[in-house]
Amino acid sequence: MKKRVIFIGIIISIILFGCGKNHDDPEIKILEELNSFSAQITNAQKDIPEEEKCELNSDIKEFNLQREKYLISPTFMKKEMLPQKIELFNIQCP
Repeated sequence: MKKRVIFIGIIISIILFGCGKNHDDPEIKILEELNSFSAQITNAQKDIPEEEKCELNSDIKEFNLQREKYLISPTFMKKEMLPQKIELFNIQCP
């Protein structure tokens, strides 16, 4: 009886810790952040006023740098899931 309780406890522990592992995966968090930012920028590009485009260009540059950093990272296993590079606005910024 005691062995059975210990065995069931071990099984439950493995299931609980095994399921939580995917949520703490830093690659998944990075993908979620990059995809969220990419979606926000893509939606914002349609309706953004001219005066805010320079500021948005700097955000896009930062996004593209982060994306490139993860593309060359040997530890990042989900490269095909990274969002596409975002094109900058074709404007002159001060």
